[in-house]
Amino acid sequence: MNLCNFDNLIGPYHDGELDSNRRAEVEGHLPDCPQCTAHLASLRRISTRLSAYPIGDISLSEQSRLHRLLNRATVELADRAILRMALPLAALAACVLVVTSVWLADTMKGPGAGPVSGPTQGTALASDDWEQVAVTLHSDSRLPDWMVRGLGGDAP
Repeated sequence: MNLCNFDNLIGPYHDGELDSNRRAEVEGHLPDCPQCTAHLASLRRISTRLSAYPIGDISLSEQSRLHRLLNRATVELADRAILRMALPLAALAACVLVVTSVWLADTMKGPGAGPVSGPTQGTALASDDWEQVAVTLHSDSRLPDWMVRGLGGDAP
């Protein structure tokens, strides 16, 4: 069943929420559309039934209970959304961990153990090589002075 273009206006029309121009459009449309006429009749029946039901004020304890239930439902909905994102991310992280662990184990086997990418080409790095890498990674002692000057301070 195809929805009529006016179907989304029937509720606001019933509730008196439309401006006069839109209200006139809907009133002009209703005689020609049995679907919208049936929708309006259904809303009127529901409204009649609800108006016959006596509604009293709710107590503070009932209000508090409703707020707690609403807050719990909101938190549970948010938790489900987080889990929906977290599970695939955890699976991806596990895959990355497995791949890097295999790669690391392969690179640490030593000479002739298999193809290793990088500067060693199948040989483990000697301790002297690691020390050279560590020395290369030390920062230049002039860097802090340059940073202080760049920030407008005076450097010695």
